[in-house]
Amino acid sequence: MFRLVCLFLLFLAGSIVPAAAGPAPADTLRVRQLDELCWALNQTKPDSAILCGQQALALARRIGYRRGIVYTLNDLGTVHFYIGDYAEALRFHLEALRTLRLPADRRFQGIAYNGLANVYTKKEDLAEARRYYQLALSTARTAADSALYRSNLGYSLLSTRQFDEAERQTRAALAIYQRLGSPVDEARCLGNLGSVLLEQQRWAAALPFIDQALARARALDNPALLGQFLGYRALVQQRTGNLAGALASLQPALTYSRQADDLESLREDYALLATVQEQLGHYREALHWHKRFHSAHDSLVGQEKTRTIAALSARYRAEQQQAHIHDLQARNLVIARQARTQRLLLGASAGLLLLALALAMLLYNRVRLKQQAVLALNQKNAEIARRDHDKEVLLREMHHRVKNNLQVVSSLLSLQARQLTDPGASNAIRDSKSRVEAMALLHQKLYQHEELRHIALPDYVTLLVNTVLGTFGFEASAVARIDVADVAADVEVALPLGLLLNELLTNACKYALPGQPAPSLEVRLEQLADGDLHLRVSDNGPGVPTAEDGAAPSFGRRLMGLLAQQLETTLRWSERPGGGTVTDARIPLSELTTAPSV
Repeated sequence: MFRLVCLFLLFLAGSIVPAAAGPAPADTLRVRQLDELCWALNQTKPDSAILCGQQALALARRIGYRRGIVYTLNDLGTVHFYIGDYAEALRFHLEALRTLRLPADRRFQGIAYNGLANVYTKKEDLAEARRYYQLALSTARTAADSALYRSNLGYSLLSTRQFDEAERQTRAALAIYQRLGSPVDEARCLGNLGSVLLEQQRWAAALPFIDQALARARALDNPALLGQFLGYRALVQQRTGNLAGALASLQPALTYSRQADDLESLREDYALLATVQEQLGHYREALHWHKRFHSAHDSLVGQEKTRTIAALSARYRAEQQQAHIHDLQARNLVIARQARTQRLLLGASAGLLLLALALAMLLYNRVRLKQQAVLALNQKNAEIARRDHDKEVLLREMHHRVKNNLQVVSSLLSLQARQLTDPGASNAIRDSKSRVEAMALLHQKLYQHEELRHIALPDYVTLLVNTVLGTFGFEASAVARIDVADVAADVEVALPLGLLLNELLTNACKYALPGQPAPSLEVRLEQLADGDLHLRVSDNGPGVPTAEDGAAPSFGRRLMGLLAQQLETTLRWSERPGGGTVTDARIPLSELTTAPSV
C-alpha cells in the first residue's frame, strides 16, 4: 500500500516538475532514422534529404541528443556539398565542430574536417583543403577512416603538384584498403595512384596500377570506374605512341561513361579522341570529337547552374518547412502549458489529501524496517558468536593435542637418551627434549586459559625457568631470580622467545652454574620507555665462553642466532661485574601486545 502511495505521489510530482532524464530511446531512434533517410537520399532526391535532415536536427535539439545533432549536421553539410551549395555545407560542418564534445566525439570531428576539406577542394582553395585533410587524418580512430582521409589528402596534394607526398599518402591508403578487403575503395585507390603517376608523365609506372584498377572494376561491374580507368589507359597509350590501342580503349570507355552518366569522364574522353584522330590525320573525325567535347563542357556548366538553382530551391523549401515546424512547435508549447496547468491543479488537490496518509505510512514503514534491521542484526551477531565459540573450541582442542604430541615426543626422547652410552649424544637428546618441552609449555598455557591468541609472559617465563632448572637438578626458588613485565605476546612471538630463553637457560645450567658454591641465575624481561622489550639473562659462572680459533659455532649457538633473527634482535654477551655472563637482547614490540595476564 505504501509503495502504491509513493508511486502515485511521484506521478503527481512528475506532472508538476519536468523530468530531468535523458532523451527517450524512441526519440533517439527517430533521429537516427531521419538522418539515415537524409543520407540515403542525398544524391538522388536532395530536397527530400534536406527536409529529413532538418527534421532530425530539430528533434535532436529539442530532446538534447547531442550526438544526433553532430552527425545530422555533418550529413546536411554533405547533402549541400553534393548540390553545390558550398556556403551551406561549410556552415553545417563548422557548426558540427562547435557542437562536438571531445574526446568522446573524436571520430565525428574527423568526419567534419573531411567534409570541410571536400568543400575547399571544390572551391579550389587547396591549401585549406590540405590543412583540413591533415586534421581529419590526425583524428582517425579506425583503419577505414585513416584510408579515406589519406586518399583524399593524396588527391589534394596532387592538385598542388606535390607528387611525392601525394604518392606516399595514396600508397598508404591502398595498403589499408587491401588489408581491409574493400574492393571498391581498393579499385579507386589504384586508379588514384595511376593518376598521380600520370601527372608526373611516368607512363610505364602508371600502367600496371591502371590495369589492376581495371581488373577490380570489371570484377565489380562498375561502369563509372570502368569508364574512368579505360580513359587513363587510353591516355598512357596515346602518350606512348600506341594510337590504335588508345582508340581501342576509348570506345568502351565512352560506353561505360555514358552508362554511368559521367559527364566529366565523357568530356575527357572526347578531348582525347579528338587529339588521337588529329594525330592519325583524321581531321574530320577530330573535328567531330572536338564538337562533342565542347557540348559535354557546356553540359557540365549547365549542370553546375542546375545544381546552384536546385540548392537555392532546396534551401527555400527547407526554410519554409522549418518555419512551419516552428509554428507547430509554438502551438504544441501552448497546449503543453495548458495541460501542465491542469496537472498542477490536480496534483495540488490530490497531494493535500494524500500527504497525511503518506507521512503516516512512511513513519510506519520506517519503524517496521528498523525492527527488521534490529532483528537481522541480532541474528547475525548470534551467528557470529556461535561461529567464534566453535572456532575457539577447535583452537583450544588443537593446542591441547599439540601439547600432548609434544609430550609424547619428549617422552620418546627421554627413552632414547636412556639407551645411549655416548655422553655427547645423550646431551644432544636432552637439549632437544628441553626445546620440545618449552614448546609444549606454550601450548599448555594457551589451551588452559580463555585467551587463545596471546600468552602472558610472566607465567610462561616463570614456568619455563622452573622446568629447565628442574631438568638439570637445580631448585629454582633457591637459584633463580625472575622479573618479567606484565606483557602478553602473540603466539608467533612467544614461541621463538621461549626457545631462545630455553637455550640461554640450558647453557647456564650446563656451563655456568655447575661447580659454583652459590649458583645464581637472573632472568629479567622489562618493557622500555619506547615500548620495546629488554631481555637479560645473567649468571655467576666462569664468564663469557670463547670459541676456539677456526671452530664452527655449536648447534645451540646457531639456533639462538636464527631465533634472534626471527625476533628482529641481536644477542650481546658481556662480563658480569664480579664474575659471570650477561646476555642482552632488545626485542621490538611490533608483534607484541600489552594485555592483562591470563
